[in-house]
Amino acid sequence: MEWGGNFFLSKKYVRAQGKELSRCHWPGDRLRWQIGTGYPPNYDRGVSGCQASVLHGYLPVVINRWTQQGLTFEEEAFATLLHSPLSPRDPGRDEETPAFLMIRLRVTNPELASHQTEIRVSADHLDHLMWENGVLLQQQEGRKYLRMSLRLPESASARLSRAEESDADENTLSISLAVPAGEHRDLYLTVPFVSDLAADQAGQWAEAGYEPEKERVISYWRDLISRRVIFSVPEQKFNEMGRAVVAHLYLSVWKDPASGLYMLPAASLRYLVYANESCFQIQLLDLLGGQAETADYLQTFIRLQGSRSLPGDFTGEQTPVYYGVRVDSVYDYTASAYNLHHGTVLWTLAHHYLVTRNRTWLAQAASSMLRAADWIIEQRRHSQILVDGEAAAHYGLLPAGRLEDNRDWNYWFSVNSYACLGLAETARAFRSAGLPHAERLQQEAESYRRDLRRAVQLATQGSPVVSLRDHTWSPHVPTAAGQRFRAFDLKSEYFSRYNQSIKPMLRLSATREILYGPMIVLNTGIVAADEPMADWILDDWEDNLTMSSSLGLAVHGWVDDDKWFSQGGMVFQANLQNPIQAYLLRREVKAAIRSLYNNMAACLYPDVNVFTEEYRTWIHGSGPFYKIPDEARFIHRVCDLLVLENANQVWLASGTPRRWLEPGNRIELRRSCLMHGQVSFTLQPGESAKSILAEVQATWHERPEQVRLYLRSPYAGKMNQVRINGRDWNNWDAEQEVVYLPVRQGKQQVIVEFR
Repeated sequence: MEWGGNFFLSKKYVRAQGKELSRCHWPGDRLRWQIGTGYPPNYDRGVSGCQASVLHGYLPVVINRWTQQGLTFEEEAFATLLHSPLSPRDPGRDEETPAFLMIRLRVTNPELASHQTEIRVSADHLDHLMWENGVLLQQQEGRKYLRMSLRLPESASARLSRAEESDADENTLSISLAVPAGEHRDLYLTVPFVSDLAADQAGQWAEAGYEPEKERVISYWRDLISRRVIFSVPEQKFNEMGRAVVAHLYLSVWKDPASGLYMLPAASLRYLVYANESCFQIQLLDLLGGQAETADYLQTFIRLQGSRSLPGDFTGEQTPVYYGVRVDSVYDYTASAYNLHHGTVLWTLAHHYLVTRNRTWLAQAASSMLRAADWIIEQRRHSQILVDGEAAAHYGLLPAGRLEDNRDWNYWFSVNSYACLGLAETARAFRSAGLPHAERLQQEAESYRRDLRRAVQLATQGSPVVSLRDHTWSPHVPTAAGQRFRAFDLKSEYFSRYNQSIKPMLRLSATREILYGPMIVLNTGIVAADEPMADWILDDWEDNLTMSSSLGLAVHGWVDDDKWFSQGGMVFQANLQNPIQAYLLRREVKAAIRSLYNNMAACLYPDVNVFTEEYRTWIHGSGPFYKIPDEARFIHRVCDLLVLENANQVWLASGTPRRWLEPGNRIELRRSCLMHGQVSFTLQPGESAKSILAEVQATWHERPEQVRLYLRSPYAGKMNQVRINGRDWNNWDAEQEVVYLPVRQGKQQVIVEFR
């Protein structure tokens, strides 16, 4: 469904393959339907001529509104499986069931006199159409096939225009409609996605009522989404996106008809399965309580392990590699070969167990995970070489290979960071479950981390320092072993998506240097947030990499120095990778809040609660919808403000804006699923002036060493008194605005008084 009310069917956008592709008979990729209103008919309603929204800000019912020649048009549309369960987990659902688009076009006449209008419906590349008894058919090879069914009001009449009529395109359905003063008339259209439904089946599909089907669809999505919404905060867009991303994620996943495996793509439309970005969605869903679904999604990577190979200097077979999702020679949903994939999938598998503590699941997954871990260990050995008696610059790293969209090979620190994290978390999961090999894997992970940190340190020592905005100088942390200078270079694949008036922008260089640059060693914990190197990375990020004056480049839109606060500190995929977690761990809360809000503002389409994937110039986004990995990472970072695991500690409300606790506001976190257990809490102003009431509920399956409750109050005074469950409590720090809670199961009520 397009902005303006036209819509199209695309074979590539739904990734149709095999038998499913053969059911789409139209020529080329797209079959585009257009709805023209008024006379002469207006088909082109852009942003300025139409308002678009989704029902209640999150439900997958799209609404377009426009006015023309005194009439108001409202088009409401949703997709459904008629006469079939909507849930892919329902055993009664057949994956061969055709999807239908159902549309209600409401025409309202607000004037004092009756109004006659015309509505035209046409499609590209459809010929030999016939209009019979409210059904639009197409004749192909002597047979008639369903293309659209319509239910018209009694006051309407319809006829099929022909090419010889000068005022209509060939095979256009023209509908004449009278709308009395102060009334409205509804037209209903039902369009199948597939092309092979015979005319004699038209009655079966046409008889479905719009309103009952809409209610069934809304009820299904509302119930599903309500189970995965875990926070409510005094920021309406955060709440809306918290619901919308759940809808987008579940809308996008599909079930391979050949194998029954679930495929989790990098976007609802067009993009195939990028394993690392699938994992970002899975990790959010684990946090939200969707572990049954994530177990199914992860099974895809286990079952199809080794089905495709990664590009790199690797040796031996790649059967242990997590990357490909090739079911067979026909059904292959594998996207670009990022060497980031393998370590990220291994990390996510281990993380899933640490959240669920499902030993049955781990027992089934362990052999696959062990093969994946041992592949990392084996490949690392090939770079453990000495040069003149000294360890090589890339000693102990994975062999050189591809990073992301940039195709140049190197010993990328980001690739190794995710691989090291995957190895370490697998060791932690195995140790927790009492499985063999845990100690060996832990020793290997520690050795890997030492080698990686040494490689990063060597590259930093060999690179010239960089200038900061305050006229001081800082070490430069490169992105790969042996690198000395930033790799912003026309030879490094110049990227120009827009016209030449856009200021210079080296997109693939920005992928290498910023998106998956040194920030990743922070986000994966290879370098701790409180180390000096973290200062170097963050200072360079804020002062150079995400500004334009230092490099003369637009890495995500041109950023002049005076716009540093609102436009700096971001990369072109602002919500996919950012320093929010690092700032929270450093207790630089204002910086974390600024980053979160700026990232959202830069990428949000507020009318429909959707993020763009990326942007090269301000206002103009690019990439397909829905870009769920980026949306999922944003919601995960919102949750980090509310609950954050730091090693063996759990931090509650460590990043909440102060205004969220102004009188009348309330912060709520419900059933967040962590590696340590499940946590819920509410925060709100207390009954007495300058007080805050907190209620915390915890169920621990791995007891943390410390639970911190941060109280970032709007009051000028500091903490003065704390009571837990009605009794005075003395373990708190007014300067740090933190109460150290008793680490216990169950519910605790905390009342904090301020001066």
